[in-house]
Amino acid sequence: MCTKNDPKNPFSETEILREFVALVDDLSSSKFAGEFLNGKLTIQTTTGKWSDGQLLNFDEDYCRSFLSMFRLIYQQNDGISIRAVSRLIEDGNYDKNIGDWISYKRQLLNWQLDENAPFSYGHTYRQVIDTFLWGAYAHRCHNPEARRKFTGWQSEPETFLMRKQCFLLGIKMIFEFAEELSGKVCAILEE
Repeated sequence: MCTKNDPKNPFSETEILREFVALVDDLSSSKFAGEFLNGKLTIQTTTGKWSDGQLLNFDEDYCRSFLSMFRLIYQQNDGISIRAVSRLIEDGNYDKNIGDWISYKRQLLNWQLDENAPFSYGHTYRQVIDTFLWGAYAHRCHNPEARRKFTGWQSEPETFLMRKQCFLLGIKMIFEFAEELSGKVCAILEE
């Protein structure tokens, strides 16, 4: 993990926090965040079968663009990930109440991500997110297991749309926490 005590990280603690806020701001102002994360995504089917369904108000290119930056706050080993920024604040010389809030909210988020996602056939939100993110959107050639699982899911039209919806709901949960965390980081930077 690339944090302030990592000799490979040339950034100061303040720079890391500012970069996290800037990234979350960029993501918040994206077209995808505006259209999807604000609740405008709908599933429509003309026949009543999930295999014939489609996501309305969903643009795959906007989603890919969003996820290319989102992965920086999601993947554990990035210096501006939720985990890295949270630990930096929890372990640093910051307001203990903010550190406690972050710790509590991260535990809650992790609990939610480790719950079985509805209509995901026994997979947790985290498993669905990892399969879609690493099997279809980012580093798809570097994770053959996720890629194989994703292509298997993709070949099952009766369940694929439901799994994609679970993926998007999981992304939304993570991003909403990132926005809250960014607000706390802004408060720290203003001190």
